[in-house]
Amino acid sequence: MRSAGNESWGPGRRGGLRWSSASMSSFAVTATALDLGAGCGYVVRDLRRRGIDAEGVELSPYAVERSADIGMESHLRVGRLQDALDTTSDLGLITCLDVLPHREVDEREVLASAARRLRPGGLMLLRVPAYQRLYGHHDRYVHQLRRYGSGDVEQLAVQAGLRVARRSFANMLLFGIVLAARALERLRPSLDARDRSSNRIWPAPVNAALRSTLQAEARLIGHGVALPFGSSLLVLLERSL
Repeated sequence: MRSAGNESWGPGRRGGLRWSSASMSSFAVTATALDLGAGCGYVVRDLRRRGIDAEGVELSPYAVERSADIGMESHLRVGRLQDALDTTSDLGLITCLDVLPHREVDEREVLASAARRLRPGGLMLLRVPAYQRLYGHHDRYVHQLRRYGSGDVEQLAVQAGLRVARRSFANMLLFGIVLAARALERLRPSLDARDRSSNRIWPAPVNAALRSTLQAEARLIGHGVALPFGSSLLVLLERSL
């Protein structure tokens, strides 16, 4: 479900992973993690590097095949998110990054199942696209049905039996670029679908600039800074003890 190509945006997730791994320090070493919509396995790799026993489930056989490029093929499997949750229990952490609004995902069912499969005190890290007014061609291209406000996520979490432990917007430093892109879309509605999507391979200098910007932002988030706005929203949920 996650992009199988460009990983330039990867550093932006790491602030949230720092939240999660630090909060898991009180768990036994046997605590396990499950990444929903694992793509090519980058999140699983990052978690395992932090000493967390992580596995992933992904709908796309192609993405799972590509996970061999980073040595994660033995830790990913092809399958539906819901099936993976139905056959797993006693999890310390569930990650669900850029997956919840996908057309193949029932957001309420996934959150409710996650709450049942987490151990008491277990965590769920969500990253979702922020601000419905930013919904555009890219969202449709990657099959996202909606974008979220922080209140939307909190309401869904409470209904599932989870509480919000931390939250922060992300991609704040690139927010102006996203706004400009949405404005351009409205001026040029006839663009080809592939040209409308921001999910493309960028030239190396642009990749380097994006990576540097997002790494700086991830450090801020990882050190507990809650960013006030951005094109994505990070939320750390907790199952009550």
